[in-house]
Amino acid sequence: MNKTATQLIFISVFVLPMLAAAGGMLIPAFGIITLGQWQAPSLSAWINLTDTPGLGQSSLLSISSGLVATIISVVLSQAFVARRYSKGSSKGFDSLSRFLLAAPHVSVAVATAFLLAPSGWLVRLLSPWMTGWERPADYLLPNDPWAGALILGIVMKELPFMLVVSVAAINQIKPKPLLDTCQSLGYSFAQSWLFIIVPGIYKRIRLPIFIVLAFSVGAVEQALVLGPTQPPTFSIKLMQWFSDANLSSQGTLAAGSLSLILLTFLSFIVWRLLEIVITWLYKMRVSRGQRQLFWAPVLWSISYIAGLLIIIAVVSVAMLSVLSFTQGWRFPTFLPEHWSFAVWDSNIVLLLPALSQTLLLGVTAAILSVSLALVCLEMGQSDRFFEVYGKWWLFIPLFTPQVSLLFGLSLGWTLMRMDGMWLTVLWSHLIFCLPYAWLMLGDSFNAIDSRLIASARTLGASQMKTFFVIKVPLLKQQIANALALSFLVSASLYLPTLFAGGGRFSTLTIETMALAGSGDRRVLGALTLVQLMLPFIALLLAKWLPRIRLSHLRANESADTAGAMN
Repeated sequence: MNKTATQLIFISVFVLPMLAAAGGMLIPAFGIITLGQWQAPSLSAWINLTDTPGLGQSSLLSISSGLVATIISVVLSQAFVARRYSKGSSKGFDSLSRFLLAAPHVSVAVATAFLLAPSGWLVRLLSPWMTGWERPADYLLPNDPWAGALILGIVMKELPFMLVVSVAAINQIKPKPLLDTCQSLGYSFAQSWLFIIVPGIYKRIRLPIFIVLAFSVGAVEQALVLGPTQPPTFSIKLMQWFSDANLSSQGTLAAGSLSLILLTFLSFIVWRLLEIVITWLYKMRVSRGQRQLFWAPVLWSISYIAGLLIIIAVVSVAMLSVLSFTQGWRFPTFLPEHWSFAVWDSNIVLLLPALSQTLLLGVTAAILSVSLALVCLEMGQSDRFFEVYGKWWLFIPLFTPQVSLLFGLSLGWTLMRMDGMWLTVLWSHLIFCLPYAWLMLGDSFNAIDSRLIASARTLGASQMKTFFVIKVPLLKQQIANALALSFLVSASLYLPTLFAGGGRFSTLTIETMALAGSGDRRVLGALTLVQLMLPFIALLLAKWLPRIRLSHLRANESADTAGAMN
């Protein structure tokens, strides 16, 4: 494998877009380019930004909703994994968590909106026997001005992610000896878990927590469906400016994109300060050595809330999918009165092109991102460039708000006359799929026994042959999982498809967002059901294809052995 060629591919696919995104924000933000003309630097864009009505409230909404949603997700996940460990693994809740984790953000957001709406299924469940309502009430949910619905929607989506990474951290800690020691000293299980195990888990999940925090502060899909509107969150203000055909607002949009990045890093600083305060409180509490029993009911109560939220989220998504098979559903009846396939018949023309485009982009992006990740990991064994610098470049899209990053990229694509091209959309998907493929494969790739590689090289095998004959077969399950994850990421991307494609390419996520505001709920239900089937099929294939291949190889080996014996 040629190191120089691999470096050039990585730089072209990943590094250059990041530099272009930075230039696309910095140059217009400081007035170097205005209305397509090069000019002297100025701060007029920043002055216009600060004069925007409601800017401070939008900024506060973004930071507060992101921090609160992340805090709730972390607290609920830690309580839930504690109960999961004490009572044994719950296959039912594990399956529900994986289901929500695989569901696209927009599907969970639309389902949450249907849950909270005045005519949603939660109100139907309580009406009229409890509420007395014979017709939908008039209240501000979703889109409440306090961002409560937005926070709930983010928590419902991010809680399963935090559960998965926390369970992985527990498997690394092996907490049983620590818990046995603490309990032998008179501490309860709950107190032992909170003071000994949780700090160990937290050290291992800090990176995922900051990823969740960055996403929550710059959330777009959830904010469009669930967030406040007067004023909206900062990311939605940027979307509104981006939709403005007036080129003079380009500088303000660039300044706003940089400001959203600054808001994200400000939220990181606030989180770090919270870490310092909580660490001090932890040490003070632990140093007293008090045996306290009240922690158990607190921990178990929070875990029940986490479990209830997971169930509600799954039921909400399921109920939204059921809508696609209804003919009439008058309020306040809890279940539909008439069933029909009319929505599917009349919208098949909408679904099939969006489905085919989603599959084409998802499969192509998954194959390319996993292939590039494997090649870069292989090069990282002997090339310091990938080992030291590659990871840092990969983390940029995970810690940067999508709307900010994509605005900078869109300017570069426009200057290169690449906007609105299918290859540009694929390129934008690779930028967000590659980090997840790399993270999924990295630990397993580096854990391969070096003695196997040394033996193969000693026997004369080239680096390429060693890679394909030894490493790839050993990683077949991890490769299948990375392909499935990359496909799920691609299928759920909204902003990259919208910005890079210029609205010319229809995917399931694009169509769902287009209908989320005022579209027919039954059509939304059909789109949601199709979106949920794709992750299910992808994960099923990732689980079974490596096993089928392995069974085939074992059958051949058995046949060869039997033939040799005869």
